[in-house]
Amino acid sequence: MISNLSARSRSFLVPALSAVVAVIAIPHQTILAGPLTPPPGPVTSTPGAEARIALNTTNTPGDATAKFVITQPGSYYLTANLDAGATNGVSAIRIAANDVTIDLNGFVVRGAGSNTAPLILVVGSGAGTNKGNVTIRNGTLRDSGGDGLNALTNSAENIRLYDIVSRSNLGSGFVLTNRSFVQNCTAQNNGNLGFNATSASNCTFINCTADANTNNGIAGGNATVLQGCLSTANGAFGFLIGNSSSATGCVARANVSTEWFISNNCTLLNCTADNAGTSGTSFLINDNCSLTNCSAVGGVGFACYSGGNGGTYISCSASGGVAGFSSGARSSFSNCSAANSTGNGFSIGTASSITNCSSTNNAGFGIIATTGSTVSNCSVYLNGSDGIRVSNGTSVINNTARDNAGFGIICTGGNNRVEGNSATSNTGGGISVLGGCIVVRNYAAGQGADDFFIAGNNAVGQIFDVSAAATTITTGNSFANFKF
Repeated sequence: MISNLSARSRSFLVPALSAVVAVIAIPHQTILAGPLTPPPGPVTSTPGAEARIALNTTNTPGDATAKFVITQPGSYYLTANLDAGATNGVSAIRIAANDVTIDLNGFVVRGAGSNTAPLILVVGSGAGTNKGNVTIRNGTLRDSGGDGLNALTNSAENIRLYDIVSRSNLGSGFVLTNRSFVQNCTAQNNGNLGFNATSASNCTFINCTADANTNNGIAGGNATVLQGCLSTANGAFGFLIGNSSSATGCVARANVSTEWFISNNCTLLNCTADNAGTSGTSFLINDNCSLTNCSAVGGVGFACYSGGNGGTYISCSASGGVAGFSSGARSSFSNCSAANSTGNGFSIGTASSITNCSSTNNAGFGIIATTGSTVSNCSVYLNGSDGIRVSNGTSVINNTARDNAGFGIICTGGNNRVEGNSATSNTGGGISVLGGCIVVRNYAAGQGADDFFIAGNNAVGQIFDVSAAATTITTGNSFANFKF
């Protein structure tokens, strides 16, 4: 058909057809329009509006009690440093709603010494366990004439705090209520307690630090949980915890008073008390507590461990102080060590047990045990008085006592069982038993005529002197005692 067209028509049609063919030949593709002058790098979408609510006079207007007052649940954030001012009774932030989250955004909330209101006051709304559920994070609270943060005033519960420093306030750094959760927070140089949860229960502290506060460092009520916390140079107790509390991997050091005050039925694991140079007990422990792998350095004139009844001590160590371990009745010690105290290494109460423990270089007795106790497989060495001293009804089995300044082993009462022990080179004598006891299978040497000092009314295995050179023991008496 093209051949039948005139030359002029062909000259017009051929380029047009070529253009059509060229368009048909282009593969289908989506063509996007971009900016006429695009910036360097990838093009990103425009962010949406801030999902949280800014703390300001429009969103959270204040009143006579606070600069900002939060009255509705939601997520809030601070946009700049905030000053509570010097007018007494005015907080920086008052939280009067439940279910609130505040991000302080790294800013400082500051007060003045003449203003005793807490910088942040959490009161919540409603009653009981429905009150509270407040989370605050990431900021500094400082220079208040009162507390840094107070959640106790109206007993709001379930307060969670993260990454907050509260320092140089004339009150406490943090005053907390039931079921508070505090992580990575610091209370420093406050005029009262660092963390005050004394009236609260079921609180948790993780990786928190209390330093140089005038009163206690971290104080919690019943069922407190401590993990990885540090309490140093506070003016009273380092840690104070209520009944049924637990602590793991925590350190108390150089607090003016007792490093640890522990109520009944508590459990401590891998904790340290360093009271060197200060004047309190390292661990002051009430009844039925368990301590495992803890270490203590004693203070001036006070014990490393001073425990109540029913305590359990496993793989714990004591150094210095006026005593290593002192316990009430029904306590047990295993694989523990006491050294370098100015008093006794171990003083254990009625019906207690001590096994596989060592007591070295204490100025008093190595181990002193009272009625109905068991002392077994222990080592006492270089103590300033008797190595092992027991009263009535005690079993003293398979122990080693050497180089003590008094007797190696002495029974001051009756009805004791003294069996399988070794007493060597003790200045006061080897084994001394006053009366009414069973004494079998023991060995004493290096004390001469005083290797054995046995009163006449005891049941005693025959004592064989094997001090002659190349002595061959021929007796078949399985109850025999030996001296060398």
